[in-house]
Amino acid sequence: MKKTSKKKILKNPVKFTGSEIKKRIITIVSEILNIPKKDVTAAKKFESEMGMDSLGALEILAAIETTFKIEIPEEALQKIVDLEALIDLTSEILNKKKK
Repeated sequence: MKKTSKKKILKNPVKFTGSEIKKRIITIVSEILNIPKKDVTAAKKFESEMGMDSLGALEILAAIETTFKIEIPEEALQKIVDLEALIDLTSEILNKKKK
């Protein structure tokens, strides 16, 4: 079996569509917060409506960074109050990474 170097992987990043990003983030949030996927909706607030605490937030962000191989800047964390904001931020970072 041929080995693939890390450099080659970084030069050819996986491209995610908007729907794939949303699906993966919903799965991550659902699993970490232990709530059904159908209850993870764009308009619901993480803390007040989905019961996310600070540890849950860190776990979700770490899982997203690992899944999409991105880094979410600390200054952006305050803006992530709901699923829609998280999806938008992830998509934005991925789009910048492609360039």
